Amino acid sequence: MSAGERVEFRRLRPGDPNWEELTELRARVYRERLEFDPGELAADEETDLHSFVFGLWSRGVLRSTLRVTPAGAPRLEMRELGVFPRHEIGAPDACEITRFAAEGHGLRYGEAVVHGCARWMLLNTPITRYYAYGRPGPADYFRRALGSVVLPGRDFGIAARGVDNYRTLTGTMADFERFTAHVRSHFAPDSLFPPSASDGPARLAASSAG
Repeated sequence: MSAGERVEFRRLRPGDPNWEELTELRARVYRERLEFDPGELAADEETDLHSFVFGLWSRGVLRSTLRVTPAGAPRLEMRELGVFPRHEIGAPDACEITRFAAEGHGLRYGEAVVHGCARWMLLNTPITRYYAYGRPGPADYFRRALGSVVLPGRDFGIAARGVDNYRTLTGTMADFERFTAHVRSHFAPDSLFPPSASDGPARLAASSAG
């Protein structure tokens, strides 16, 4: 990553021209780093149809992605795992975040897609809170770098993956935006990020008009 690098944040939908690139990035990262069985990703298409899926590009190459699924969606991965809080199912302001993946200068690109996601969600949806899960290392990174909170007493395992210590996380889109705001200084001023919902009506109106 070079100083002044221009990146572009976008929302994607299944069937979009870059969709295959996104699913390939997902598969590589989850297979090589997390030792996922590729078959586990087979059910993603149904979930993707009811989710907000985002990507970050640099020099025409997809560098990072994540998925936001509203708590009222027909399928929630965390609900199927039995770890999404029952009282939150269907809550209009809650979601789960899954399929976070980044390559290259992973942390910077990863934080950049999180930043874009938070700004986009706060501007375009009623969703303000999220749940997620991860192994101890990534969970600690989310806590330190992204403002997530590890829920005590909510660890769980997935036998098929050979993991018995997943952490359950929660947090807010506002903290996501705040904790990752520094990434904007690492990219060119004309990088494409969504406007912030906190910029005020005049700024948002100007952005919409563009």
